[in-house]
Amino acid sequence: MASAVSTATDPAAMGRAGASRGRLSRRVDMPLHTVHFKSCHVDIYEDDYMETVFPGGTGTRCSSSCVINEETKATAQQLGYGNNVRAMRRHHDLAHTYVAEAMGYPYSLCLHRVATGETWAYDEERDREERMALAFQRYYNTGEVDPVLAALPNLPELAKRFMALTEEIWPAWVQQQEGVG
Repeated sequence: MASAVSTATDPAAMGRAGASRGRLSRRVDMPLHTVHFKSCHVDIYEDDYMETVFPGGTGTRCSSSCVINEETKATAQQLGYGNNVRAMRRHHDLAHTYVAEAMGYPYSLCLHRVATGETWAYDEERDREERMALAFQRYYNTGEVDPVLAALPNLPELAKRFMALTEEIWPAWVQQQEGVG
């Protein structure tokens, strides 16, 4: 699971300029936080932009930013975020990596495939991980257990640790202001 969150102060500790979906990142600012997982890390920037960074050089960053439209609003409602698409999006990539590690994978298969430019043809494992990440977010917010989460060991403890992680990055008062938590 995720280790300590570091706050960006040292450019050398933050890694190189990376790729977003196989292209060079346009970010020149330093991340506010870096969350370290077993085989990757997530850089989090002020505007809720994130990059999941994998080992291996060029094409190893998967970026995420918040798009607010009717589809994302409906998904936020379904996952228990109310109208807070930003919080849902913020938690989503972290949930991918968190769930993937709990399942025994070194990192998120979904995010890694995006970062390396692999094809998006149907893949059962990728599809399962996506369903589990969304179901985990719903459980985190509502306590409702989707059967797809049966593969995760000790779900209540995982959710508790995920909550601690998100509160460390985005203090509870920020989440409460947005209607989450």
